[in-house]
Amino acid sequence: LVDGKVQTQVVLKIGRKPQVPKIQDCISKNADTFRCTWAVEDSDLETHYRLFYTFNDGKRIRHECPEYEGVDSCFFGYDHAYLNTRYRFVLHATNALGSATSRPYFVDPTTERVKPDPPCDVHTKLRHNDGTKVKVHWRSPRDILFLSLQYELQYRSENDQKDDWTVRKTGEQTNFLLLGLEPNTRHFLRVRCKPVLGGFWSTYSDVMEIMTGQSPDRTRHHLT
Repeated sequence: LVDGKVQTQVVLKIGRKPQVPKIQDCISKNADTFRCTWAVEDSDLETHYRLFYTFNDGKRIRHECPEYEGVDSCFFGYDHAYLNTRYRFVLHATNALGSATSRPYFVDPTTERVKPDPPCDVHTKLRHNDGTKVKVHWRSPRDILFLSLQYELQYRSENDQKDDWTVRKTGEQTNFLLLGLEPNTRHFLRVRCKPVLGGFWSTYSDVMEIMTGQSPDRTRHHLT
């Protein structure tokens, strides 16, 4: 201090430059748009992330993420997601002490990394003449326009273990008739889907609970 005034001020930044960032995945829900995500480093210093990409077309023109979503993801809408196009991504992380760049990440998100949302509008109908037969219907995810999907239906009764699901592959059908269920018993069912060609299974739809009715044999027995 000189005459009560500060003559020199030192700003000390504590921490370290960013570690090499890592792109976690680039996933599409519908083969029309996709989203890339990355891990965010736990640091006392504010770190900024920027995602860049080029195409495997020999031009090597660098583009930046068209729409950041928070600090850990980038969304590619219809104007920036190109079918059957291989992307080369790199992620830059920068803070007050330096910067770091990820290793290149190569992927075609619209064909190799498609994971749809689960099927929607799952509903059931008991057969009026046989309470142990249940017709299950569902619809493809709402944002699927042209992608062909295959489906898997799983069900169990209240007497089964929680993880003891019976599996029925339904192909591209969006309905299935369950036969021979336990009468007068609660049953649980769920449905998931994946692209016919490649891709990943979706998460399951919400579990639906149904109550079966009487079987025809038991009904006839009571009538006699």
